[in-house]
Amino acid sequence: MKKTLGRASATFVAAGMVATLCGFAPATAHTPTDTDPTVIVIEAPMVVGGFDADVARANGYKIVTDANGEKRSVPVTAAAKAADAQLLAKQQAEGTVSPLATVVTGDCGSSRIVIADGAGFRDAGISTSFTVNRPAVGYSWFVDITGNSTSTRRTFTGGLLSRTTWQHTFAHTVPAAGTYIASVARTSNAVLNNGTICFSGGPSDSDYIS
Repeated sequence: MKKTLGRASATFVAAGMVATLCGFAPATAHTPTDTDPTVIVIEAPMVVGGFDADVARANGYKIVTDANGEKRSVPVTAAAKAADAQLLAKQQAEGTVSPLATVVTGDCGSSRIVIADGAGFRDAGISTSFTVNRPAVGYSWFVDITGNSTSTRRTFTGGLLSRTTWQHTFAHTVPAAGTYIASVARTSNAVLNNGTICFSGGPSDSDYIS
């Protein structure tokens, strides 16, 4: 999914805040026009790419293999079963899953990134985030910035304490003016509390950094 924003939104990346991702209101009013440059926020699905049996076990789940060879995570303790039932009821009420979707077997979330020219000299503002469909215990996130025959990788890792969302905005100084691309590496992932490893679909965005 792509969303076009007016240059007003791009301006605030320089201050470390992208309004659409961070929820902060602009400090000054601006009405976008047809002549405004735009920022494209790209969102890509996150998909199941494996399982961490140790994480699953620590949280009351077990990784099993079906007759067709597909692996899935199932709750085995009373606490895990109760938590899954509560999560399923919440998702059903919100209309996000079908009544039969008791385990994560397909897309497990979404990931996003935006890059925009900042107010400072050769400064780019970059914001990346993800949302997963069940509590997560940790993440490993890799952002690649390329342009003018240069490439830089920024790495972010940590625990999530059963959160379902994560977002980080940061400034990046480029070596020369030009068009730069910020991409989330497809190896970026969140580890869900049932052991599912949820990988980014690799969204990317570009902008001219002056």
